[in-house]
Amino acid sequence: METFDADVIKGKNSAAGGLCSFVINIIMYYDIVVTVEPKRIALAKANFDLAEAQAKLAVVNAHVADLEAKLAKLTAEFNAANNEKMSAVNAVESGNRKLDLAQRLIGALAAEGTRWEYEVEQMNMNRDLLTGDVLLASAFISYVGPFTKEFRAELMNSHFTPFLMKEFKAAVGEDGIPPISEAADPSKILTNDAEVATWNSQGLPSDPVSAENGCIVTNSARWPLMIDPQLRHQVGQEHGGRPRAGLANRAAGPKRHAAKDGARARHRESHHD
Repeated sequence: METFDADVIKGKNSAAGGLCSFVINIIMYYDIVVTVEPKRIALAKANFDLAEAQAKLAVVNAHVADLEAKLAKLTAEFNAANNEKMSAVNAVESGNRKLDLAQRLIGALAAEGTRWEYEVEQMNMNRDLLTGDVLLASAFISYVGPFTKEFRAELMNSHFTPFLMKEFKAAVGEDGIPPISEAADPSKILTNDAEVATWNSQGLPSDPVSAENGCIVTNSARWPLMIDPQLRHQVGQEHGGRPRAGLANRAAGPKRHAAKDGARARHRESHHD
């Protein structure tokens, strides 16, 4: 009310003014208490709920941290197991490759087994014939060089081989086996196809006489005397363009010296006559 004012009533009566001020303040306090108290209660409840939620959150966070630690451990174990698995797979693949190669090698070696057995048998047979074959090859190196292919064949087939065969048969008797091949080839005794191919690649002609000359040259301690039908005096050129003396060079040199010696001998005979 407009008239219920502490200042107005105090002008009339100071005691009544004080009582009016008290009533007005009590009413204001009541209004404030009625409005604020529920909020205080709500705030207290909210704080309690917040504390309870924070406690639950701490428990949840601890649980999450524990789960994350377990996840990290399981992830590490998974990666290690996966790496071990990949290593095992790689080892299996490598083993399979090696097994395949080994099987292929075994197959190839098995295919070579028959040839090896045959070669071992041939080597055992050749060992028993080594004495006569070496003597025949020695005669070939020592005596046939200066002659042509035809005369070389005649010497070997009509003289050297029959002579050695006869002497060995006389030595071993009728029941014995002569230690010499029936059809001994000095070229096969003294060299092989791979060595002859190397000579050919260096410039030596592929005719039989040149191959025989190569056998003689490579198995002689000094320069042998021989026929060189190709007149080969140089095998090839080095990168710098300088002549490179080779097998054909060695075979040709003595032939030219022999020709010169023969020419001198004929000259001396004609001059003597």
